[in-house]
Amino acid sequence: MRSVSGAGSGHTDGVRDPLRHVHSWLRDAPVFAVGDPPVGMLRLDLNEGAYGPTPKALAALEAASPDLNRYPDPVGGHGLRAALAERLAVDPAALLFGAGSNSLQSLMIRLAAGPGRKVVYSWPGFPTFGWAASRCGAIPVPVPTRADGTDDLEALVAAGRDAAVVVLATPNNPTGRVVMEGLEEFVAAVEPHALVLLDEAYHEYAPPRVTGLDLFHAGHEVVVLRTFSKAWGLAGARIGYAVMDPALQAVARSAQDTFEVSAATFAAARASLDDADVIAARMVENARVRDRMEAHFAELGTDCWPSATNFVCVRPPDPDAFAARMAEHGILVRPTAVFGAPERVRIGVPAEADADRVLAAISAALA
Repeated sequence: MRSVSGAGSGHTDGVRDPLRHVHSWLRDAPVFAVGDPPVGMLRLDLNEGAYGPTPKALAALEAASPDLNRYPDPVGGHGLRAALAERLAVDPAALLFGAGSNSLQSLMIRLAAGPGRKVVYSWPGFPTFGWAASRCGAIPVPVPTRADGTDDLEALVAAGRDAAVVVLATPNNPTGRVVMEGLEEFVAAVEPHALVLLDEAYHEYAPPRVTGLDLFHAGHEVVVLRTFSKAWGLAGARIGYAVMDPALQAVARSAQDTFEVSAATFAAARASLDDADVIAARMVENARVRDRMEAHFAELGTDCWPSATNFVCVRPPDPDAFAARMAEHGILVRPTAVFGAPERVRIGVPAEADADRVLAAISAALA
């Protein structure tokens, strides 16, 4: 049999390079590791909703099971598109669904950026903004937040003047901060130069304010990203949505995989919309427990950024040691070095039934 080594085969001295067909910027692409928690651990390290799917979503998932041999309807979303469009008062053609808002964020960055182009975002922040840029050969441009964790909108505007995409997460992960003022001025300054992505994954937890959806209704060129993963308790089902100009939506849809969201997931998200009262009650409980956590850290003399989300971001004396001690108490929390805040730890807000246990563990871990 003839040898395949040598010239033209990608071999050097008989050694094959299995990555020779891969873009150079993808060879060392980072992966967000989740992992399976040890049995019996309370998982507060991933910002998941503390309550699970709503009752109507669970019923819809069960009802959808017999038809899982059928492909989903990505256009109508099994009724989700029409129902959500009515809820948001937008043209149904303005909605794009994906496997979580994170997949849509990556899609939009891939559409607008590319080799040598810049993607701007706040830092500390969610690392996938930069990863999505790197994965299409673009240049990540992290812009430091202010010392109190708030976004430096002026610096983002300045960096965005020669960028392809500017991402603003409001509320932001891991800082928990939300833009309460100046959002419209920020968008107006950036949109002539770059695609503006407003990541509002934690929208439901935050107080009333001007949102990306408000700006979309006002005619601004924004892409608003939201999700059913957090408040709606469907992180494992993987569904998010984007609101954008219908012409842009049509192009973005053509760049997606054909069947990105499952039929069961569409059905669960659609049914969730009918449990809005359940979600409202959860948000009240989340705020109550979050306030207790922030007050507890204040009493213990530990800095805690004010949060508008379902997590808090704190600065213990030793982040890794604090996380290890919390794990000894059966509670997983997340040091935030990968988010650009190596001196801090992010802790999810638990359900009220677990609050006393979590506060006691925090006291012991800081003692």
